[in-house]
Amino acid sequence: MVSQKILLVLALLGGAGFISLAVWSIYFGIKYKANSEEAKEIVTKARASAHYYMLYVCIFVWGMTIMIDQSILFTVSNLSIFILFIFGMQCAVELIASMYYVGLKKNATSKVIG
Repeated sequence: MVSQKILLVLALLGGAGFISLAVWSIYFGIKYKANSEEAKEIVTKARASAHYYMLYVCIFVWGMTIMIDQSILFTVSNLSIFILFIFGMQCAVELIASMYYVGLKKNATSKVIG
């Protein structure tokens, strides 16, 4: 059985990732209001990379728990916390990816203009 402290940390990490993505989405929506095509491109790339990397994280986490413990670490009662953690981590990866793609877009426009 997973200790309650670990479950609390997972829940807090998931919630922090979700809240940070929500704040970033509000800021991003206000900043790129006039240029919606550029914003759609950045958001699409960020979401695609978040889904891609989180798929490997899920496979790795479930695979390692079975290999190390010879049993499944998360039971049905703890599955909701694990899903919240994965959702929060996906939000965090999407946040980092969107910041990365915004930086790439800024560098590309500054090199063309400058």
